[in-house]
Amino acid sequence: MSSHLLDSLSRLGLSEREARAYLFLLKNGESTAREVSEGTGIPISKVYSVLKSLEKKGWVTVKRSSRPARYAPVNPEVAVERAVERELERKREELEEQARRALRELAESYASHRKTVAQVYEGEPAKDTLRRTLRLAREVCGIVHVGKTLPDWLVRDLSRVSGPLIVRCESDPPLEHPRMVVRRPGLEVDTTVLTLAVDRGELMLARLGEPNYLLLVREPIAAEGLRSVVIKTLEES
Repeated sequence: MSSHLLDSLSRLGLSEREARAYLFLLKNGESTAREVSEGTGIPISKVYSVLKSLEKKGWVTVKRSSRPARYAPVNPEVAVERAVERELERKREELEEQARRALRELAESYASHRKTVAQVYEGEPAKDTLRRTLRLAREVCGIVHVGKTLPDWLVRDLSRVSGPLIVRCESDPPLEHPRMVVRRPGLEVDTTVLTLAVDRGELMLARLGEPNYLLLVREPIAAEGLRSVVIKTLEES
């Protein structure tokens, strides 16, 4: 195995032993754990954990109906594509955490001299501001009123928030969330989202449609009031 190939596989999330095991399977096809151990020099006491890790990462498949179990390599194009997606997601999470830390420090400096406590956004800036807050705040809780549709981007971002959500909709909720309460009033409006970025003290009221509107208020007392309402509703459900 060339050092260049080893470096490439390492960047895709494989250890040296995992890379050796996968390349052995590519060359030799379906094999048992003992055959992989003998062919790669990986101790038999370690090879099972190596193969299990490769299976979890999507580089090998296991035929457990065989005795002993047999391992086969996943098509390299499929395995590499999966690895790239995992690495991109990991780096995205790292960058978002770095951004949260930086924004908290910047916000403290900005708060010391800012005069405006409310801002209004329209169109794409409204959507971008809501998305940025949903993705970067440490804790978000809120109330989502769903009309006929809920945009896919909003479903993805709301499903990631750490705080409780109250979703008001007539049919099945359009997203899954571990701390969600569903209410079913009659609704004929476009999507309306009332959210609180807890650590930033930002209260946001967004009306998503054509065009989008967003009112952002930096007011800790009002923000804490919304948080109390959402948490109380969650506890009573």
